[in-house]
Amino acid sequence: MPERYSLRRSTRVQKVKKQPLKGSPKDQIARIPILLEELDLDVSHAHKIRAPEIRPVLSHKKRSWKKWTKEEPLTDPEKLPRGWHMNEDDLAIDDIDGQIKRCHERIAENIMPDIFRQRLKEYTLAKDENKQMRLAETEKHPRSTDLSFDVIQRLHTLESIKTDLEESRKKSKSSDASRQLLNINAILEAYRSKKLDWNDGLVTYWAKGVQICQPRNFDWDEFEIINSKYNHKGAFWTEGLDGPGPEPSYASLTAQPSQYQRKLTGLRLALRLPNTAWFAELDFVHDTGCSMMGIYKNDIATIMGPYSQLETNHPPVIGKARSRSSNGDIRARDIIEVEVTILDRNRRRMTAWSRIPCAISEGSWTPNAVPRLDGPILRDTLYTATAPDLQRFVYFANTAHDIQDVLPNVDLENNPPTIPTSYMSTVKAIKSPRIASPTPSHVAKQPGMMLPKIMPGPASGAPP
Repeated sequence: MPERYSLRRSTRVQKVKKQPLKGSPKDQIARIPILLEELDLDVSHAHKIRAPEIRPVLSHKKRSWKKWTKEEPLTDPEKLPRGWHMNEDDLAIDDIDGQIKRCHERIAENIMPDIFRQRLKEYTLAKDENKQMRLAETEKHPRSTDLSFDVIQRLHTLESIKTDLEESRKKSKSSDASRQLLNINAILEAYRSKKLDWNDGLVTYWAKGVQICQPRNFDWDEFEIINSKYNHKGAFWTEGLDGPGPEPSYASLTAQPSQYQRKLTGLRLALRLPNTAWFAELDFVHDTGCSMMGIYKNDIATIMGPYSQLETNHPPVIGKARSRSSNGDIRARDIIEVEVTILDRNRRRMTAWSRIPCAISEGSWTPNAVPRLDGPILRDTLYTATAPDLQRFVYFANTAHDIQDVLPNVDLENNPPTIPTSYMSTVKAIKSPRIASPTPSHVAKQPGMMLPKIMPGPASGAPP
């Protein structure tokens, strides 16, 4: 069956008409026709995944600089041997054991040893935290002794989400929390009983505490078909789509958003739910530290538009994820499927509609609230660039030529910029029609000041 299905699928993929890169925002994503009974849900695809290459830890770093032979440490930057640097280019940043071993070598080398003593403390602390995470799991569940650290980390994340849901259920008696707890408890048991393992790139689908399929590659068309069959008011879970630990979202918590949001770059994106003719345009902050788009729960009604009153129309729920911010972990958030694009000044699509996972935060967006975050969608679909002209624009374009054509020429050698303590009060308009020029949300309009014109028209709804 897998071979027959793969052959049929590849044939259907070739027949699907591709969505043009540019065009009307009314255009729909071409979907591959799939029958649920044709899917090989009972077959694991884990054997098709190539194991990641593990680079061996070198016994001693090959150095291009001369050995320091004196007993006293070398701490004078002016006397550093030529070619010396503090980087470990042959080690992964998360190779804790390799980094600890290298720190001891560097300290013994006696060149800037305090730098590597501090690094040793950091990696030793990280190793201790990992040990404590494993110890906490194995003390409660002895079956987890020989599980991989990826699974241990995933169990820790799922337990944190479970705790959040249990607290939410106590406070609001939420039925949504109860339905997802069925899935989480079942997944925890599957990992601990070794019926499920962590496989990068593979997912499993769950509904009402029951596993629907064996590990397989994530595919949006398959997800929508399976989700439409088993998603009963949010009681659906996609396990493995995000990493084993919390997802990075380093700007999702802002200490004083009313002050700091003005210094962030804003733009407007068009969003819609799958297979709907309505779309909404929402304001976002361009955040390079966010791994997933984030909006508010009350935004869903805006995105659903005239379909929001239909009880049978629910956003496709992927599951829940826990995000890590610069202030630590935040509460677990629902993850749904949305389609997204960006419109140019003429209200034409600059990119094809893309299906992406989107995290949902409780509450509503307000100008003084934590902003919506765009995630990596623009860097994945467009050329992006900035210029050191103190205007802090982020430029987007479809081609390398367009991005080069619109960038201002700054003479850094003869006229280097002086970074101001507050944002400049004079901003010129961007005139290139080939670029979607997002408006910096930190710019307060002042007399005699021109802001970039971007996507005129209503904030939501389909174009005329």
